[in-house]
Amino acid sequence: MSNSITDRDLAIDSTAVALYQARIGYDQIFNSVIPLLAPQRRLFAEQILRSLVNDDIFNEAFLTDLFSLIESLKREVAVGTQTAWVADEYCSNGGHHERHLDDRAWTLDNAVHDLCELGLMIREALDTIKATRIVDELMED
Repeated sequence: MSNSITDRDLAIDSTAVALYQARIGYDQIFNSVIPLLAPQRRLFAEQILRSLVNDDIFNEAFLTDLFSLIESLKREVAVGTQTAWVADEYCSNGGHHERHLDDRAWTLDNAVHDLCELGLMIREALDTIKATRIVDELMED
């Protein structure tokens, strides 16, 4: 019995990680995003939620929709964010910027982080599967 990791094992592992992150993404959208959006702006998030429930996430269309939702949430976060300059005589730049988020922006910002991770995990799974197919085709030739 060999202990080597196969391409199939890598594809399974990356897919499993993406599915795990999808559960986190579902929780963020259901518990944080949808309740904080105005009713007329919830439809798109609910569409993403349905795709997550149906495991219909391993395709480019879902990734496009997910990243569109992320961009709209980033704009929502920006509305609740204030940036201030803090002078610091010991800093070589003379100070630094600080971001202050209200509660709504903070909650949405955390959701954005988790949803970005979901997008990256799905992309990794899709790329691993695609690479496996390409290698298989090259080996046949």
